[in-house]
Amino acid sequence: MMCRVKVKREEYDDKDKTKFWRDWLETRVLDRDLGYRISKTLRKTVDERILETERVNKRLQETKTEVDSALAAMKEMGLDLYQVHAGWGKQRFQDSVRTALNGGEEKRHWLQSIRNACDTILKEVQE
Repeated sequence: MMCRVKVKREEYDDKDKTKFWRDWLETRVLDRDLGYRISKTLRKTVDERILETERVNKRLQETKTEVDSALAAMKEMGLDLYQVHAGWGKQRFQDSVRTALNGGEEKRHWLQSIRNACDTILKEVQE
């Protein structure tokens, strides 16, 4: 079959060439405009997500700072949350907290700030 095929070159006259290039330019302009619109939308979406991520990151860093200061205050009072996991035991830790609560106004203040920091952490995690 292939030997019977005659390849014939298409010839364009000047009108066809002009129409071809006009169509090509028009299509190119439409494609470029579509690309600009898509690019603008993507840039806006990415910028919004970056800003939201930065806000969340800042809020989490502030929460971490509060927790770190609360943990440091607890450690100064002889209370270390990590001791519960290290085999110190939950009951012994609770007894230390009760002792600290009965130890004076300053320790109560520290424990209240620790409770506030823990509440803040829980709210941030739940969001």
